[in-house]
Amino acid sequence: MTLADGVLREASPGDAEALARLWQRAWRSANPQVHEDAVAPHAHWLERARHEFFGAAECWMAGCSDLRGFLVIEPATRYVAQLHVDPAWQGCGIGRRLLAQACDRMPHGWSLHAAENNRKAQRFYAAAGLRPAGRSIHPDTGRHRVEWHWAPA
Repeated sequence: MTLADGVLREASPGDAEALARLWQRAWRSANPQVHEDAVAPHAHWLERARHEFFGAAECWMAGCSDLRGFLVIEPATRYVAQLHVDPAWQGCGIGRRLLAQACDRMPHGWSLHAAENNRKAQRFYAAAGLRPAGRSIHPDTGRHRVEWHWAPA
């Protein structure tokens, strides 16, 4: 599949199951150092998707017959809360298409956080033209993270 063949659409609460499965799969891929027994069960991911991806947030899905990536944005705060691409589909342009959607929906700029130890994400955001804006510690998990900003040219 090329990106031109794919579909980008806004998700609905009925998509929460597929979103949670991809989120869990992508998180595991980005965090191989975490033993599988320490990863939250699927019910945790599903509950979070149901509560965090809809309402004030917008969730956008990329794929054809199957979900290949998704983006969760909070337009009111100009924040990208989640961006995940199925590990099997990384490098195919899906992440860039989802970032373009964030730019379309929040044209005055936005920010996101990525785990500091997720080197693949750090390289992706830098290559996509985002600028690092500082480091912090996630208030819930205690993980170190990098804040990235996008602003229109």
